[in-house]
Amino acid sequence: MRLVDTSAYGWQLAGQLLASVAQPLVLTATTTLAARCFPPGERTVAIAVGSAAQFVGVLGGALGGAPLVAAGGLPLLLGTHAVLAGVAAVALLVMLRVAVVAPVAQRDAHGLRWLRHEPLLWRLSGLLFVGVGVFNALATWLDPVLAGLGHPGAGGPLIAVTTLAGVLGAAVLPGPVAARGLRRRLLVAATAATGLVFAVLVVVHTPVAAGVLLAGLGFLLLAGLPVALEWSEAHVGVARSGTATAVLLLAGNLGGVLLVLLVQPFVGSPRLALGSSPSRRCRASPSRSRCPAVRTPGPRGTGRCPRCGRARRDAAARAARRARSGRGPGRAPSPAAGRASAGAGPGRPSAAPRARSGCRGRAPRASRRAGPGRCAARRRTACRP
Repeated sequence: MRLVDTSAYGWQLAGQLLASVAQPLVLTATTTLAARCFPPGERTVAIAVGSAAQFVGVLGGALGGAPLVAAGGLPLLLGTHAVLAGVAAVALLVMLRVAVVAPVAQRDAHGLRWLRHEPLLWRLSGLLFVGVGVFNALATWLDPVLAGLGHPGAGGPLIAVTTLAGVLGAAVLPGPVAARGLRRRLLVAATAATGLVFAVLVVVHTPVAAGVLLAGLGFLLLAGLPVALEWSEAHVGVARSGTATAVLLLAGNLGGVLLVLLVQPFVGSPRLALGSSPSRRCRASPSRSRCPAVRTPGPRGTGRCPRCGRARRDAAARAARRARSGRGPGRAPSPAAGRASAGAGPGRPSAAPRARSGCRGRAPRASRRAGPGRCAARRRTACRP
């Protein structure tokens, strides 16, 4: 559409609006296609490859745009983009004809209301808001900021180094991280590294030091996107994976716009621009959320926690276990409880049981299964249902 008249602003705007409408449909298919076309053991790698391909496209567009415009102007640039888009469309159609796409077992009939009861998705959205926002602000303002610090022309190569390291991290980290149940640790480490790197860049901003710091940051930061997408797919299931991906990417794009605008007033003061990143104040961490169970069919209703990899039991199995251990409702008082009541005698108050919630120093005896010295309140945050 933009090739119809490269000198008319109306055609350029119409083509850009059409691409903006189509972009969410393409990006949200990253997890859905991985979930429906690959077995569970290969989905993490498939999502990682799809996410890394996005960053490869960003890098190719950033590095190849200026030479194409210099060689043939806007018609050559748009023609190259059209050829690449056509090749990708043909490859997708061939893949859909060859690949076996599993049908969705059950469609969600409740719209988007289920999102209100998914705190993990909101925490992941907060992390992507910061991560994608920091990357966009870095790609937009790094060159003028470094020019103000006395290093003109260093921003472009540093952005390329950061993106290359991010592509490598997005390709190699998600698989081992998911297999070892280290998703939360990686996301928290990427958020903490963001604040630390920008704090160091305020003091040390030579091109070599900045290249090393930004390469390490890109390796962790861009790997957070496929990790968050894979975690959301494991948490909500195949039927809702597309909606969850759309929510996460919407939060990331919103952060990209807002953080670019937030840094803009400080570009004239380079050190303030480097220190104005809100990543150090981010508290959107899934560290306090309970492990989402991936419910798999089985005789005992077991599931496997996607964060730690350990087996979990569903509510029915837990109720049966509590009944067998004597802690279920309707069981007669234990002999110890009878002796305690009998020992109270007339005029003596019976010993009240200790509260099982709240932190009272050491845990009561009934809750010491979580570990010696653990309080009952802290036991709730353990990786258990």
